[in-house]
Amino acid sequence: MDIQIPKKERSWGARIFIILGLTILVILVGGATWLLLNHYSYQQYQIRLEYVMGGQTSTVETVDQSGNRCVLSDINRRAMYGFLADGSGRRLPFCPGEPTGQSISFHAESAVGEADGTVTEISGDYVGITFTYEGKTWEFYCKNRSVYEYYQRVTSPDGWVEPNLEYYPAESQEGE
Repeated sequence: MDIQIPKKERSWGARIFIILGLTILVILVGGATWLLLNHYSYQQYQIRLEYVMGGQTSTVETVDQSGNRCVLSDINRRAMYGFLADGSGRRLPFCPGEPTGQSISFHAESAVGEADGTVTEISGDYVGITFTYEGKTWEFYCKNRSVYEYYQRVTSPDGWVEPNLEYYPAESQEGE
């Protein structure tokens, strides 16, 4: 004698609840993965930044949007490094506003490598940072104590704390 247990049909409400639960789980796992990858990428950026700007052998040359060229003195290089490495503020992977057209590009070089980067002023008190080291590029936008005016001050003839000894105004470079 075969005993058959009747199967209980699941209602549409239960099916929707299960699908919704699985969808939320996938979204949470994807979001956590994205956050961890973003954090890891930022840590790698800070390590590469320290390679080229944090050592005693480091030199940093900057060019602003007017064409003024400057080789930063040690203390000004360390100030710029501090601004670029400051992770205490709000970082975004997308542009939160329109660029104002002001930017400072820099080339950093040390015994362990070279890097290029750009600091761009973004409306709404954000600063856009693009940094390239050995073919890998990091790009993000931050709002913290490192406002664009501070970068301008670091790369000016007067510098952050002490004058930059090697400053070349755009007019003096035309004959080169």
